[in-house]
Amino acid sequence: MTPSAQSLGALGRANANRLARAASKVKLRDCDAMLTEFGRALTADEWRSATAVYLVSMMRDWGPRRASSACLRAGVSESVTVGHLTARQRAALMRAAEDPSFSWTEGSLCAMQDKMLAWSESMAADLQ
Repeated sequence: MTPSAQSLGALGRANANRLARAASKVKLRDCDAMLTEFGRALTADEWRSATAVYLVSMMRDWGPRRASSACLRAGVSESVTVGHLTARQRAALMRAAEDPSFSWTEGSLCAMQDKMLAWSESMAADLQ
């Protein structure tokens, strides 16, 4: 059985997509170019079939749990593919990726706990 020209063309496009996605993953892991590459990947053809949470988790120091939280904060379903994201959803994901306070480092956790404590104290004062 010989492969048809159509199947060879499809295989060639699939291989090109894999190579482009692999190159993009390398750039996403680079701290200096991460946000630029993330913005490009949100509109790139090679990422159209990837889920939003998968793309977010490819960034440096972003694992699946942090990516899920970012999607939740952006109001984007984890299972939606990048090709089906609206302009608003893309912008929300970019804001979540750019937000320096959205970090799991110890310093930001302490800052978040301080904010929660201040909020709970203000709520308690309002109730009295």
